[in-house]
Amino acid sequence: MQNPVFVAADTMDCWINNDLDDLNQLLKKIDCLIINDSEAKLLASEHNLIKAAEKILDMGPNVVIIKKGESGSMVCRAGGGMFVLPAYPADDVKDPTGAGDSFAGGSMGYLAQVGKANFDSLKKAVAYGTIVASFTIADFSLAGLTSISKADIDGRLETLRKVTSF
Repeated sequence: MQNPVFVAADTMDCWINNDLDDLNQLLKKIDCLIINDSEAKLLASEHNLIKAAEKILDMGPNVVIIKKGESGSMVCRAGGGMFVLPAYPADDVKDPTGAGDSFAGGSMGYLAQVGKANFDSLKKAVAYGTIVASFTIADFSLAGLTSISKADIDGRLETLRKVTSF
């Protein structure tokens, strides 16, 4: 790639367990690592997620987004800055398969749309990722995603905004 604006990678325990040297080289070249909570703990050899995020940031990326499944997500930025967002309050979970990938896709799609990756944009991106994942878990395979509209996404985003403000 020539002069990318923002590069994110999503890893999995397979790479951490079997190709850690290659993963460590990659971490020095990317802006953001998207990783789930158990993978973050494994990669950082740290049980505490805040400390794990700090250790991962020391490995190279400027941002780490930790997916915590039904507990939401956490964004940490090198040099300070943390944002924690709960998951969308889903009352009907049929299949969580693909929710993490949908979260990452929704987040990156939002960043691509706004054309910037500052901390405010990252916070909004994980909110959009959270909403996309909430549609994924509501049905099997792609059925939860193929029948939604932008209005559906915006409606859930507003609900998430309401239930997280105090």
